[in-house]
Amino acid sequence: MIAPGINAYREQIGLRPPVRKIMRDYWNSPLQVLALFPDWYGPKQDDWPAQTVVTRFPLYDEGDQVAVPADLERFLADGPPPVLFTPGSANLQARHFFEAGLEACRLLGLRALFVTRYAEQLPPALPQGVRHFAYVPFGQVFPRCAALVHHGGIGTVAQGLAAGVPQLVMAMSHDQPDNGARLVRLGVGVYLYPKAFTADRVAAALARLTQSPEVARACRACRARVEKQMPAEAVFRMLEETHRRACG
Repeated sequence: MIAPGINAYREQIGLRPPVRKIMRDYWNSPLQVLALFPDWYGPKQDDWPAQTVVTRFPLYDEGDQVAVPADLERFLADGPPPVLFTPGSANLQARHFFEAGLEACRLLGLRALFVTRYAEQLPPALPQGVRHFAYVPFGQVFPRCAALVHHGGIGTVAQGLAAGVPQLVMAMSHDQPDNGARLVRLGVGVYLYPKAFTADRVAAALARLTQSPEVARACRACRARVEKQMPAEAVFRMLEETHRRACG
């Protein structure tokens, strides 16, 4: 799953032969492991490989290179900041996620922005104040939202921290519960498991996240921390130095 994309890029830049068994041989490389998050988000643990170096969030967003679509810009400018809901690009069973989110926003009188490539996941009719987009540039749109509701993937979490916006996570698997717990510890989020992701509980969580001065302060503090994280060039230099040591 990982090797084809990496090998395609390696071929583009003249690196051969293709790499194999990435999970076994490279995931915890004896040369160096770069953790792509800052130490204030995930401090290095004693049981991690000794060669692990905690760095920064990559914050890559290809949408940063394009303008916000005109219809999305009109929606954002036409009222108070919406709550953005996105279940993740791999979630093909998100109907309950959007149904609970829609009812929660109705209960609170909030506008909502539903982001998914799979329109069949959505309720059949969206009311005024709720819009669907297949894609939005997160880096540009997140700062203009009242809150984010998502699956807890580390990329979305990082963009939310950079935007200084509170986050509600519906944690399902992999690193998602851990990311949700880290947001709670930072004071910027809440996480619920799918069975607890009901309209009433989502509404209660969003009310607290969007109305709490303490949450707002914590979000601003995290945004400032992201702005001060180590430059990407420092990570590039680590990779280059590791390559030089390995190749002699």
